[in-house]
Amino acid sequence: VDINGFSADTLIVEEGALLDASGSRNSIGRAAVINGTLRTSVSAGLDYAIYMYNNNVTLGPNSTIRFYGGSSQQRFSTRDDYANVEISGPSEKRLNGNVTVNGTLHLLDSGRVVMFGDDSLVVKKGITGGSATSYISTSGTGTVTINNIGNSPVIFPVGDRLYSPVTISNAG
Repeated sequence: VDINGFSADTLIVEEGALLDASGSRNSIGRAAVINGTLRTSVSAGLDYAIYMYNNNVTLGPNSTIRFYGGSSQQRFSTRDDYANVEISGPSEKRLNGNVTVNGTLHLLDSGRVVMFGDDSLVVKKGITGGSATSYISTSGTGTVTINNIGNSPVIFPVGDRLYSPVTISNAG
């Protein structure tokens, strides 16, 4: 379902459903619960795609937020309850503070996450993708953390201005 300039008291996106919340601001009065996939290309990211008067947006444990912005930079809203996140499209997706992804961060096609200053990105179940056009661009003292690294090598798809992936394994 595509929404543009939508206004409601409550919004629920069920598991398996896809809601495209791009374009004009979508205003929700009391609560939004995302259990499926919310796709947005708006520059202000999740904060503007689902504008809450009381900031009561709940992301379910199997939800996916898909940032697929095109021509302008897109803000990757500060949250610690993202389940899964997909990054695609040619515009930069800029961290707006500390972010935790409790599931998987998927870097698709030309999606690039940009971190400035001391922002931190924690990904609990891993990162998929990563290439010269799809990586986490870091500058400053911020950190990228992937939890539970085992004996198998794990690639951190990072770089400053150029893709310079780092591979780490926990041998002991």
